[in-house]
Amino acid sequence: MENIIRYYYNLNITNYQERKDAIIIEANEMLYIARYIKDSENFNRILGLIYNIPNEFYKPVITKDSKYYFEYNGKSYTLFEVKAPSFLRSNEFVFLASGDQPRDYTEVWSNNIEYYIKQLITMETRDWEKIDYLNYYIGMAENAIALNERAKKMNGNARVVVSHYRIRYPNYDLTYNDPTELTIDYIPRDLAEYVKSKFFEQQITIEETLELIYKYELNDKELLYFFSRLLYPNYYFDLINAEKSECLEKYLRKRKEYELFLREMMAISQKNQTINIAWLSR
Repeated sequence: MENIIRYYYNLNITNYQERKDAIIIEANEMLYIARYIKDSENFNRILGLIYNIPNEFYKPVITKDSKYYFEYNGKSYTLFEVKAPSFLRSNEFVFLASGDQPRDYTEVWSNNIEYYIKQLITMETRDWEKIDYLNYYIGMAENAIALNERAKKMNGNARVVVSHYRIRYPNYDLTYNDPTELTIDYIPRDLAEYVKSKFFEQQITIEETLELIYKYELNDKELLYFFSRLLYPNYYFDLINAEKSECLEKYLRKRKEYELFLREMMAISQKNQTINIAWLSR
């Protein structure tokens, strides 16, 4: 791919490294990254929102053909210049409003559950521990769907913003500003994903979580979406899908701690509305 990038961008490449999910390039005394575009339609919408916002999110470099992408082996890639990749954003988020409608995650998550139930059926009985854990996380996902449905039917509006497929802790500019990691969703998505990631990577307190809720002024409808995201165990499903079961230990080890965290958060939320998850109320 190196010659393709030279051709489209006329770069004097001095260092070229291909990684599993990105290509890292040093050229013209600057750092660039090339990444696969997951969803071209979504990417087009995102570019329309971020291009005129200075100093927020990395912008794709335009090719010699005046395009924001190039083709390689039947796939679309984009190249962007990386600035201050090691800058730690912590819990500082930028939310750009969008008039687009987010995906229906009740449908997305229900399809995922259906897939994992099929996996359960095919698992051998001697894998009882894996079966037990998968059943547990399927149950969490079903609770997340129930809250998501309640939020959808609730009166009022939830703000739709530029969000991220995943937020990871520590939250560095390198991943936060990557345009290929952006999507459209309700404002609680990034906040909840940050809370989950920090909880399992390090620890996050109830106080810090409440500060996020107050700082970004989540209304009652948004709060339901927030709890729905906290419940949905994408961290577990991501590793199962990637066949990285060896990385599950930190999540399984803190499973009971996370239950307690959710129980305390939901108890606090009862002041505004009832969020009743039976197994978390024990």
